Amino acid sequence: EEIRALVARAVAAAERRDPAGVLEEVSEAFRGPQASSKAEVKQVLLGQFFRAQSIVVLNPSLEVEVAGPTRGRFKGLFLLGRDGQAPEATSYEIEADLERTEDGWEVVSARWNR
Repeated sequence: EEIRALVARAVAAAERRDPAGVLEEVSEAFRGPQASSKAEVKQVLLGQFFRAQSIVVLNPSLEVEVAGPTRGRFKGLFLLGRDGQAPEATSYEIEADLERTEDGWEVVSARWNR
């Protein structure tokens, strides 16, 4: 349930067009596709949010797996609509690996396909 709540908070932050909120529970050591850093992902989010007056994000499917006390992962489908477009306008499949720290779960790596 904690990982589902983390995803829900990130989705809510995306709908507020708040890149810092989306990345709040992403590790400073995060690595994404092509070894992208947390800072690079923030720049991508800023560009996406700058171009949209409003954003709607739906998450119709989310699989969560916890592998022991400190490792977890999720895989989900995220549908994105901008400026009144139907949320099905753009879809992303996102897979992320998480580690539990003393402050809670953090995303340490992610992959996504559009």
